[in-house]
Amino acid sequence: MAIICATNLSADAAHAATVAATLAGRLGEPLVLLGVADEVPDAEAPDTLAVAEAGLAAESARLRALAGTVQPRMHRGGSVDTLLGEEDCRDARLVVVAAQGWRTSPWRKTSLAERLARHGCAPVLVVRRDTALLDWARGRRRLLVVVAVDPRSS
Repeated sequence: MAIICATNLSADAAHAATVAATLAGRLGEPLVLLGVADEVPDAEAPDTLAVAEAGLAAESARLRALAGTVQPRMHRGGSVDTLLGEEDCRDARLVVVAAQGWRTSPWRKTSLAERLARHGCAPVLVVRRDTALLDWARGRRRLLVVVAVDPRSS
């Protein structure tokens, strides 16, 4: 099992990645750092993919101190349905994603976090602020959780 963290290399995504790496380190699970190329800021720049891959490598190096094993992987194109492949879904213990910092087009009304929660095949942790989650993961405080369920959904 692995913890998967979707990132667009924004500041908000870095906070979510820190939470994911801390959880992975505490649980002894590998961290899969999934770079989402479609959602990388300045996607129109000519060398965006190379810059994104370099940023993903740097972020992986930063997170290794927390998680131990970090597997960076760049996702290019496609929909949220193809973001997590069949094998990723089977092996995912948790998917961590930032609540904010994702670009959305005018025709798309939902963020990547909402789409992952709706179509994801593993539990999704959406990180708004990392302070309380990091304190909980390090054993410094209790975690209070609110869960909502739609009884009509499958």
